Parts: sequence; C-alpha cells; structure tokens
Amino acid sequence: MWYDLLLCLVVGVYTWVNDYDQPFNFTCPQHQSIYQVVSHHDNRREDRVFDFQCTTYTKDSEKCFWSEYVNDFDQPVAFQCPRGGVLDGVSSYHDNHREDRRFRFYCCEKPGMCLYNCMYSGWVNSYDGNLNYTTPAGYVMRGWTSIHDNGSEDRIFDFDVCLMQECEDVVPRKITQVLSLNLFLGVYSWVNDYDRPFTFKCPQHESINRVVSHHDNGAEDRVFDFHCSKYTTASESCFWSEYVNNFDQPVAFQCPNGGVLDGISSVHDNGAEDRRFRFYCCEKPGSYY
Repeated sequence: MWYDLLLCLVVGVYTWVNDYDQPFNFTCPQHQSIYQVVSHHDNRREDRVFDFQCTTYTKDSEKCFWSEYVNDFDQPVAFQCPRGGVLDGVSSYHDNHREDRRFRFYCCEKPGMCLYNCMYSGWVNSYDGNLNYTTPAGYVMRGWTSIHDNGSEDRIFDFDVCLMQECEDVVPRKITQVLSLNLFLGVYSWVNDYDRPFTFKCPQHESINRVVSHHDNGAEDRVFDFHCSKYTTASESCFWSEYVNNFDQPVAFQCPNGGVLDGISSVHDNGAEDRRFRFYCCEKPGSYY
C-alpha cells in the first residue's frame, strides 16, 4: 500500500483508470480531448496502469466513433484518427499469456476544423519505465505509435500531435507550379512517378539521411526523394525485408540487429489508393543501437 501511495505521489496520479491485468475504457467529457497520458509498468505483473487528463478543444458539435482494435498482441500500434479527428478516448485489454495489451481509440471530428503542423513526440519512455507525456500548448492529440518488446514484456510510446484551425479552401495546383514545388523542397528529380513502383538504394557504406515526399490529390499518391550520407567504411551485411504492410494498414518497421536503413521499395494500388513498403537494411558488425 505504501509503495502504491509513493508511486502516485511521484508520478502525480491519485487514481488510475485500470488495475494491472484488467481492461479499461476511458473517454473524455464532451468537447474535450486527451492532452496528458501517464503510465507505470510493474515488472511482476508485466503490465501497465494508465491515467489520462482531458482539456476542452471545442464547444461545437462533434462526430465521434470507436475504432476497431488496431493491434494484435506483441504487434505494433500505429494509429491516427482519420478525417482530421482528435483522440478523445482509449480502450484496452490485457492477456496474461502474451503479457501485452490490445488498443482501440475513440476519435471525434469537429466539422470545419483542420489539423496542421503535426509532429511526433518521439519515444517518451523506456521499456519498464514511467511514462508522463503532455501535449505542447495549443496542440491536440491525433494518434499513438507503440512497439512491444518480448524481453521486457512492455511497450514504448510515441504520440502524434497537431495544431487545429478553421479549414481553408485549397486551390488545385497547376502543372506550372510543380517546378516551384521542387525548388521549394530542394528536389530536382523524384525516384518515382505517381502510381508507379520504385526501388531505391543508397551507395555502399551510405544510409538514408533525408526523405522528401509530395502528395497529389488528383493521383491520390506520393512521389518520393531520398538523400544518403556515409556512415561507415567497414563491411556490411545487407538484406531486403518482406513487404511490411498491406494496403490501408499501418507501417511500423525497425531494422533488426542494429541495422540502419539504406533503401526503400514500394508498390502502389489504384484500387486501394495506397502503397506497400519494404526496406533495405545494412548491419555493420560490432555496432549496436
């Protein structure tokens, strides 16, 4: 009991929304969204307790819905509320055999409002470590990314946050604006055309250090450009992954065994209007991250 009390004082939480190994279902009050996530991991139970704080982001009508569960046990979470929605709730349940959780999310859309200047928090906790993340001032939470580790039987978390403003009408780009776009982005040739596959690899001993991409609403696809820089002069062991996602599904990939990303390959499907990706990883013996 004293340990639990001390823990609550350290992380600033006086009630958790769940007990270890138990499900939870949390939603913010109407017109509010999640702005703080606090969590503690217990190594004996191999589970986390969570707490959420909400703040008002609108007084107007909202259209809200629950997602399906977005991950299987031991698999990544990579979720964004669609159509400019913000994260107003989280639901989860735990499996004692897998020692992991599945998650689903409650999203609310505010008509006439659009998200912009979106960014990721980066990993906000270590495996087995406390989590205490608050969105920057003026930002709303749009999504979660999380990766499970079977050794630690725990997850690390990364949050997707955005500013919100009234939507503005967008004038379709003219073909003559493409050159200006390229100059603005510092790109003079793309590695692919819209709707076309591409395979890109850095020269030997180099890895990707810059990714540039532009989306076209007419083609409903992206063009990409990649830049590389040297990171080693030693021997490397390189390989292509399999395709890591299906169409309309998240991509959550890390090169294994301390490898770095030296290449990307992708195919597009006009029916799904989406891309599948696979990755070229190179390991430098004796180097680990």
